[in-house]
Order: sequence, then C-alpha cells, then structure tokens
Amino acid sequence: RAPLRLCASSPDAPASAPAAPVSAPAAPITGQVRVRQHVNPLSAKYMKPLELPAAWPDDGTFADPSLPYHVDIGSAKGRFLLAMARADPSTNFVGLEIREPLVTQA
Repeated sequence: RAPLRLCASSPDAPASAPAAPVSAPAAPITGQVRVRQHVNPLSAKYMKPLELPAAWPDDGTFADPSLPYHVDIGSAKGRFLLAMARADPSTNFVGLEIREPLVTQA
C-alpha cells in the first residue's frame, strides 16, 4: 500500500515541509456572527468503527490506489479537499468528517 500522509499542507509543499495553517476565506461583514455547530468527537455516537468494503481502497474508489494518500480530517463539505485533488493528481485524497449535515452536502 502507498504511504498515508496526515497533514494540512499546501499541495505544492514538499512532504518534509511543516504543515501550514489552513484558514477559511474571510466572510463578508453583514452584522451577523457566524456560529459553527461543534460536536464532541469522543461521544459514544462517533466511537463505532466504520465498515469499509472488504476490497477498499482497491474497489475502484481511486484510479490508482498505489499513489500516496492525503487524509483531510474535518473536511466539512470537501471543497478544500476537492481543490487540492484537482491541483495534485499524483495523490489520492480522502476526507473525514463527523458532522452529518456537512457529509450529506458533500
């Protein structure tokens, strides 16, 4: 299997470079405060193991499962991850998110 890389880095940064902080684009100032719903990842609801297909990742999910993997933990709707995947076709990208409304929208 290909190595698994866990970081939040620029797609063009070398693997040895330290992870860069990821910031969201500035929201327009409308006089309202944006409040994000946070969840406790340690709650019992999220402690159930995820059942993946037996053949994953060789089940056709990835065009080339031998490429390295980049895992984005807390990928929200996946827009950042999708942009990274488009910019770097030499890496397989996997997004993990526990907030169900965001997973549904992704």
